[in-house]
Amino acid sequence: MDKLIYLFSMSSLAIVFFFLNLKGAYTFIPFIYFFGLIPLMDYLLGESEYNFSSEEEEKVLNSNYYELVIILSCLIHLALVLVFLNMTSKADSILTLVGLSCTLGFSCGLYGINLGHELGHRNSTWEKVLANIMLFSSLYSQFFITHNKSHHKLIATPEDANTSKINQNVYHFWIRSIYLTTKKAFEFEVKRLKSKGLFAYGPRNLFILQKLIEVSLLVAIYYFYGVQSLLAFMGAALFGILLLETINYIEHYGLLRKRNASGRYEKVQVWHSWNSNHVLGRALLFELSRHSDHHANASRRFQVLRHFDESPQLPYGYPHMVVMSLFPKVFMKKMNPLVERFQA
Repeated sequence: MDKLIYLFSMSSLAIVFFFLNLKGAYTFIPFIYFFGLIPLMDYLLGESEYNFSSEEEEKVLNSNYYELVIILSCLIHLALVLVFLNMTSKADSILTLVGLSCTLGFSCGLYGINLGHELGHRNSTWEKVLANIMLFSSLYSQFFITHNKSHHKLIATPEDANTSKINQNVYHFWIRSIYLTTKKAFEFEVKRLKSKGLFAYGPRNLFILQKLIEVSLLVAIYYFYGVQSLLAFMGAALFGILLLETINYIEHYGLLRKRNASGRYEKVQVWHSWNSNHVLGRALLFELSRHSDHHANASRRFQVLRHFDESPQLPYGYPHMVVMSLFPKVFMKKMNPLVERFQA
């Protein structure tokens, strides 16, 4: 995809910044933007199945542009959190506080957790540290553990925390996914440390360390900005988590891997996740919507994820599908026949 379209994602962050400086009902305008205008624009702009040639891909991977976009987006998001805390400490109405929380919540889900996800797949220490910092901004650091150590191995199986079952509505999925993501992260760390003969319930346990940092963050917010900002920040984090889990829901809805004769699941393939080539959704989510290639080849950088004809294609872009999923009967009426076709 053209380099310039990724600037759309950063411009969306600028829109969030603008509305964090308003009051009352005006703070809810991002709802119209993210849940109304963007799905419409995504639909009108359509899809692109174009994949880079091997020469183009090498050039793109050697370009610093894409890494700069990621780092700048991280910095802008973290700056938004500080602006948000300052604005909520001065807010004089419940309506403004709720609106500001929802506005930052979009940034938490689309940027905080999503960029944490992208960086969490990298190998360098500084990128993994930045991944955790981004996840701390949404109080969902356990995602770092479960996503890499569990989800990518168990995808499209009943054991996976983040694979939604056919006829499961998004609201039930939220509860199950958040609970299992947290539970599996803790269990994985306990198992990892015990296998090394180490004490499993201290600061060597990454899950415990992450939660201690998050609690410290909440204490700092309370101390410097007050209880009003603390509650608003927790609300924004929850909004971001639910937005991320809604994306998880549509990415894996109803798709299951088959078992072979020995009872083992088949290898993860590009037909085990839903794909979307709608260009605006791809830019907004840093190519997360090319999810089929991401799961089949988890080490690939976001800018070179590919389209495959064998991948099941969502009928609309991610922004549209997120809105549709909030209406379970409408979502299932559209998606169930597609699931049955690909699972046949």
